Amino acid sequence: MPTNRVVANLGRISDPVQLENLKAAFAANRTGQRLAPVVCAAADPTQETARLRRPDAQLRYLDIAVVVALLEQLGLTEELARLLPREESDVAPERVVTALVAQRCVEPQSKLHAVRWFPRTTLPELLGVSPAQFNNTRIHRVLDQLEDSEHELMRALSRRAHEQHGRFATMFLDLTDTWFVGDGPELARRGKVKEGMVKKKIGIVLLCNEQGHPLRWQVVQGASAEAPAMLQTMRTVQQVPWLEKIPIVCDRAMGRSAYIREMLDADIQFVTSLLRPEFNSYGVKLPSETLLDLPIARSHDELAACARQAAEQARKTVLQQLSDNLFYTDLGVVECPVDETQTKGTPMTCSEAMRLAHCLVESVASRKFSTHAAAARSMGLSAEQGHRYRNLTKLDADQQEQVLSGHVDRHTVNRLFEVANLEDNKEQRARFAELIHQAPSPRQVQSSVVSSANAHKRSAPSSPRRVRCVAYFNPEIFVRQRWIADTKLREVHGLVERLNQRLANPQ
Repeated sequence: MPTNRVVANLGRISDPVQLENLKAAFAANRTGQRLAPVVCAAADPTQETARLRRPDAQLRYLDIAVVVALLEQLGLTEELARLLPREESDVAPERVVTALVAQRCVEPQSKLHAVRWFPRTTLPELLGVSPAQFNNTRIHRVLDQLEDSEHELMRALSRRAHEQHGRFATMFLDLTDTWFVGDGPELARRGKVKEGMVKKKIGIVLLCNEQGHPLRWQVVQGASAEAPAMLQTMRTVQQVPWLEKIPIVCDRAMGRSAYIREMLDADIQFVTSLLRPEFNSYGVKLPSETLLDLPIARSHDELAACARQAAEQARKTVLQQLSDNLFYTDLGVVECPVDETQTKGTPMTCSEAMRLAHCLVESVASRKFSTHAAAARSMGLSAEQGHRYRNLTKLDADQQEQVLSGHVDRHTVNRLFEVANLEDNKEQRARFAELIHQAPSPRQVQSSVVSSANAHKRSAPSSPRRVRCVAYFNPEIFVRQRWIADTKLREVHGLVERLNQRLANPQ
């Protein structure tokens, strides 16, 4: 067998200085020492070997170049250049956004840290932005522009993803959170974050396609429950043309029957995981009796053998095997259980009303419906109600952004309708400013909630609501969960035994 092979040929080297530098580089690589460049050949005894000043650090390049190239490949750089106004700045806003995205990907810290981090990378050369131009003031100015273009950016991302991948097959919806070191924004609330700590946090609802590209997102209050926020996002995108009849996959946060009925009433195509306490409510029979008689693993080494035994037992049931660790059975179409304790409707907030107005306008602009009345009927509204919601788009663009951000959610939708119907622009802006700065009285809140709830109640469907149920079984998860539960149970029994021994022999 050969003991070496040629990886690369450096060619013929006639320059003695270049030869000495290669020798020094190979020697430094073998010993793990820093490399000091040689400026003259050591083989010449008539000249002294002088060494340059050793470098202090290297500029970060490869991972950052990948992020920059990916943004260009996806067309995001082009879309940002189209959406973000350059004004009279000598630095294009999309380049600042690209630098911030790269920092968030490879070294996620604060925006102030990004200013110190930027000169230590190759971004100044890649983007043509000097370190002095990448300052805290410009960063915040560009971020304000990015926030103003948020909804246009969402539409651009949807269009790009549709052009690159064709018609979407499945959408994925989830809610996560992020927390702040200081007080955070107005929506931040103190609560437990995903890492288990109690912090000032906000929620982020994210809708992605099957490739993981974000198409819609929304920042919600930190104390918001997952299911209502996700349900609101489903309703706002339901009439978007590229989402028609495409199932939205969400986790067990939407697995309560109450939320399942909400999605059915809204005619949303969905896939979710039912909560375990509600299995029996659907009248389905799970083939689990034969699996519960299997022995429980007593140690980690027994898990693999128990998993094989569980898989073998599953093959003897009605379960069909999809892969080594996944079985399923189709339980058929069943009726969704009726829960009379749930309210028939919930008050609509001003931000939800504004999103509904945008959906009405967008569904007609995309030619999905020929008239606004037809679009309103598809959403369960009368033509008159649809006209009232569309009037909200008469507000100026900055006012609409404030409504979408929840700044007037303390007021009723009817008060927002009154402001939007004003013909005089100055009077309209003055009344809108009052909504922003004035909080409603408790009496107004109580009466408005009652009237709003009555106005937006959803009528119960005439026919029973039905869903298709599918059960799945993973032998590895099944065996591991039983082993963990049995281990905890044995620990409890051991603790009880030690306590009884201490009680039997008091000192």
